[in-house]
Amino acid sequence: MASILIVDDDDMMRTSISDIISHMGHFADTAENLKEGLQMTSANRYDVVFLDVWMPDGNGLDALPKFKSSQGKPEIIIITGMGDADGAELAIKSGAWDYIEKGGSVKDMSLSLTRALEYREQKEAKKPRMVLKTENIIGESPAIKQCLDMMAQAASSDKNVLITGETAVYRKRTVCPSHS
Repeated sequence: MASILIVDDDDMMRTSISDIISHMGHFADTAENLKEGLQMTSANRYDVVFLDVWMPDGNGLDALPKFKSSQGKPEIIIITGMGDADGAELAIKSGAWDYIEKGGSVKDMSLSLTRALEYREQKEAKKPRMVLKTENIIGESPAIKQCLDMMAQAASSDKNVLITGETAVYRKRTVCPSHS
C-alpha cells in the first residue's frame, strides 16, 4: 500500500483523486495549498504527490523541486485544469513523473499512478542492500535468517522498525566426562 498526497485547492478534485487512490488500495492524504502540502511532505513520507499548478499561494511548478526533494523523494504527478505544451515540458524537465489535465479519465489517472509506483518499486529494488555484521548473533534458523534479511532491507530506508519475539536464553554448557 502506497502513501499518496494530493495538493489541490479544488475540494471536488481532491475528493475524486482520493477516491481513485483508495479504490486502488492505497492511502491518500490531502492538502488545499502549497504551504500545507510542503508541511505534510516534511512530516510524512509519500510515494507520489499529485500537485496542482495554479494554487492560491503560488505555482505548483515553482514548488515542484521542493516537493521532489522532500523526505521519501516522491514521484510528482502534475494535475492542471489549463494544460499546455510549454507547462508539460517545464514540468517534465523539473522532474515530474507525469502531466495530466483535469477532467481526464479515471483510467488515465490510475495508469499514471500505477506506472509511477512501479517505477519506484524498480528503483528501490536496485538500491544496494545493507550488509549486517552477524558474527555475534546466535542462531541459524530460517526464522532468524528471515529476520536479519528484513533488518538489512529496513536499514536502507527511513522507516521505523520494531522487532518482537520470544527472548532466548543462551547458556554455555560444560560437558564433564563421565566417570566409570
